[in-house]
Amino acid sequence: MVPIGRLLVATPASMALAIRQDTEARDAVDERVAPIAADIIASDGTVITAAAAAVGTALAAEDVLTGPDPRVLQVIRAAGWSHGVVDPTTLAILLGIDDRGKTKAWLREDTLTDYGTLGDRTVKVIRDENWLWAVADPTTGAIFLGVRRTGRVYAFGLSGGGPAVVASPVLPEKATLNLGDSLTYSSGTTWPENSLPATTGMPGLSLAMFGQLSHHQALISGDLTGYLTFPSNQLSATGVTAVSAMGPTSRTWTYSSSTYDWIVPGSVITDDGTRVDGQLVFKSGGAGIEFRHPGLTTAKAIRATSPFTSAWKGRVGKRTRVIWVGRNNVTQSDTSRLAEDITMMVAGIESTEKRSLILGITGRTDEGISASGTGATRRAARLAANAASLATYGDVSTGGTYFDMHAWMRDELLTVLGMTPDSTDIADIADDRIPTRLYLPGDTTHFTAQVYAAIGVKVGQLVIQKGYTL
Repeated sequence: MVPIGRLLVATPASMALAIRQDTEARDAVDERVAPIAADIIASDGTVITAAAAAVGTALAAEDVLTGPDPRVLQVIRAAGWSHGVVDPTTLAILLGIDDRGKTKAWLREDTLTDYGTLGDRTVKVIRDENWLWAVADPTTGAIFLGVRRTGRVYAFGLSGGGPAVVASPVLPEKATLNLGDSLTYSSGTTWPENSLPATTGMPGLSLAMFGQLSHHQALISGDLTGYLTFPSNQLSATGVTAVSAMGPTSRTWTYSSSTYDWIVPGSVITDDGTRVDGQLVFKSGGAGIEFRHPGLTTAKAIRATSPFTSAWKGRVGKRTRVIWVGRNNVTQSDTSRLAEDITMMVAGIESTEKRSLILGITGRTDEGISASGTGATRRAARLAANAASLATYGDVSTGGTYFDMHAWMRDELLTVLGMTPDSTDIADIADDRIPTRLYLPGDTTHFTAQVYAAIGVKVGQLVIQKGYTL
């Protein structure tokens, strides 16, 4: 046998044996030889058949699972754990980080109770001809997590039976994305960029816009596709093309700000396949919708109901989403699609663990228990919308992602701000209203700068409580 690493004349058989005993040498040779071999055998049916049979035998020996399998692992969040990878059959946690930040792993396959911290016990790391790396029980050698040289990720379930292929997770970005209305973005409302990131230590970005309803925010975040129809089904060469109709028609798109344009960056595709980037503009004062884009050499044909995709789609999708929408839906009596819009915003999170917080709609000063007329109607709509979110996402205090912002501001915010409730506050609270002095003077909906700062701190505390900063 030829010693590895020495340049000697050798027989093909002896050199092959030496190479096969050195993993790195073997991989290097395979990388160079495989393309050449593929060209040689590509037209040889006999070789192809034999190779397929050999591969099938090898895969069967490795117990590579194909198709749906109940042993494919799941990532969960449970009491006492920040993250846990579990066997879906037994729900036993194989590998996880507890709520104190310690990494723990099950080190034996024959028990559901024997685990230790990686800092307390030695875990054997294997690297051989089969595994790029694998973590194993140091006593039994049983592998519970590893990556084969084929590039596949494997984990052995506690229920036994061999490895289950698991998909590589899409990790979340350690940052927040805020979606909302004037309670999240308007003059003086800066908590997403100030007190929230100051509390979490993570960067914050807000796509919120005053006056907008939930479907506007779903459009901006890229979770709802808009459909635009232009006059004569053409994009104007001038660079400004009016939108004659917009969908989906299940939403109302005629809302606008009284003083400012709402601008959504994004793109459309013309009939000849050209992508045209521009801005979808909801003009102030109800002056209509238009698509502003670079000038064209000539007008371009574009079909009716052409999809419009927000430029934000895919750019910030891995961030923790703080969703505080619905106040304008309630005010405009347009709540029929609110729950669906929120569902799309949560589903649009691109990380495997969809980190989100759903903040409940807060009431106006005229929406107490004693309200009548419009105030009573809006109160009922608000309560129904919040109840739907609670039912869907669960309360944050019990592991869910919904937080009753109205109740917290009504019952606790005065104390948080160091204020002593007076008789007016007590009357407001008894009528299920947020204390009036927390609102801006003469404003029925918006709050003081001090209140917004406290909201950012509270939301940041919830983000930390959920483990989203880890």
